[in-house]
Amino acid sequence: MTYSDLDTDVQRVRYEVRRFRQHLITYLAVMAVLFLVNAATGGFWHGHWWFFWIALIWGVILALEGAHLFGDHIGREWEDRMVAQVVARRRGQPASAPARPYTPPPAPSPPEGSTGSNPPPAGASKPEAPPADVGPSPVV
Repeated sequence: MTYSDLDTDVQRVRYEVRRFRQHLITYLAVMAVLFLVNAATGGFWHGHWWFFWIALIWGVILALEGAHLFGDHIGREWEDRMVAQVVARRRGQPASAPARPYTPPPAPSPPEGSTGSNPPPAGASKPEAPPADVGPSPVV
């Protein structure tokens, strides 16, 4: 589902999505530079990896921003899907076609020649056979 770029909600959400993407790219670039600086100033030899603290704190803030904006869905056709989802959520509409409700598969048919009744549970006593008909009953 695509939305018109003339809609103010779509424009605002598209701006937020682009701003998040810019924040992510900035984070990755700054962390690469800080890693190189930390490695060049003795991070390998002395075991002082101070840049991890900056990466952790800034990364948590960035993750919270992404979770607030997108929820847990980041995938193909990223920007358009996220804009559609956020706009639909803010308008109280479903983001896409509703999912079909679950319908269980049909029960398997009984094998040929069976009466369709279930066998007795294990350990159950077998029913007594009715007495065999031995002849005509006496008339009194």
